[in-house]
Amino acid sequence: MPELEQLFLDSSFLEPAGANFQVNLEFAVFRVSERSLEIFSLPAGLSPFEGDMALPFKRVEKEDLETTAKDYLIDELHLGPITHLEQVTSYSTSKPDSAVRQLNLLFLGVLGFPDETSLAHPKNMRGSFSLVSGIHDDNQTLSPHDQHMILLAHKRLSTSLQDTTLATQFCPKKFTLGQLRSIYESVWSTKLDPANFRRKVLKSTNFVEYVSNMPPTHKHGRPAHLYQRGSLTHFYPGLPMPNQS
Repeated sequence: MPELEQLFLDSSFLEPAGANFQVNLEFAVFRVSERSLEIFSLPAGLSPFEGDMALPFKRVEKEDLETTAKDYLIDELHLGPITHLEQVTSYSTSKPDSAVRQLNLLFLGVLGFPDETSLAHPKNMRGSFSLVSGIHDDNQTLSPHDQHMILLAHKRLSTSLQDTTLATQFCPKKFTLGQLRSIYESVWSTKLDPANFRRKVLKSTNFVEYVSNMPPTHKHGRPAHLYQRGSLTHFYPGLPMPNQS
């Protein structure tokens, strides 16, 4: 799993101030399946919450944030490969009768395309994925809080795809530009012009690297080209979402 981006929490800053915090991690883990963006959730618990779902949540004990996140997502939930993980926001809560404040950190995760080297075991996955587009349906069992966290993480993901190469983290090691375009279309909930998308991607040096042609499936037409992610992480100008300047 890539190095976790720790943006807001600095324990060396909190300790001298004498703050007494319990740190918790919340995860909004996305994947693209069947050209749709999906979010991972877990059963919320027994009655009266039986049947409800909730975002993954883990209390940090003695381990650091990266170790806690990796052990929880991969070893406990059997999610993988987690190709990207970054902090979206943080907030604190407290109870009137408790001296300990709860510091909650929301992380955006990307579930990449599984392969034979994955450390996780999809068949043993504890939770399930559901469509992000359906989180406000009447039959939705996610709490308003979790729905809000998903919206925050989805907004960060949508923005990141405009000026970073994060979309390639959803793809297999070798992919077509059509597969890459489907990532953008799934996250942005829109259709993109194939020719225009191809031109913008190939114009960005080291965004993707040509690997080979796909084996032909029929006698007519040109075989699709296969690419792999390049060394570029940010590009300018980026790929603005439709109807945005």
